[in-house]
Amino acid sequence: MNKREEFINEARTWIGTPFHHQGRAKGRGCDCLGLVLGSANNIGINPYNDSIAYSHRVHSLTLVENLKKYMNQIKFIDSKPGDILLFFDETVPVHLGILTDKGFIHAPAKGTRKVVEHSLNEEWKKKIALVFRFEGIDNGPTGS
Repeated sequence: MNKREEFINEARTWIGTPFHHQGRAKGRGCDCLGLVLGSANNIGINPYNDSIAYSHRVHSLTLVENLKKYMNQIKFIDSKPGDILLFFDETVPVHLGILTDKGFIHAPAKGTRKVVEHSLNEEWKKKIALVFRFEGIDNGPTGS
């Protein structure tokens, strides 16, 4: 299994975790960033510390700056499952999701208020602000 598959499989184990702002605990509570950081950390991808934090809209610029600092920004057309989607929430880029072969996994603060996976329909595609890739996610098999 490669790192991308491992990352997506780990993120799927978070499905059903309740939304909790700035939460980082699988099964107990997480936000969209906690899902990304926790899933990556659990498979040994940890290119940064928890400084990619934010507090809703006030720090969305800090979130974008840190994503650019610790990940590689790519074009959506070049994205693959396992890449990170940054979505606009109204006009501010503050929501993250993990691209999958079925759509994306995220922890929405509205609606279901738990980690879910669903299709990346046209409505969601229009909300994509930027796309990022973890350094080293395309390295060879993990030996698992």
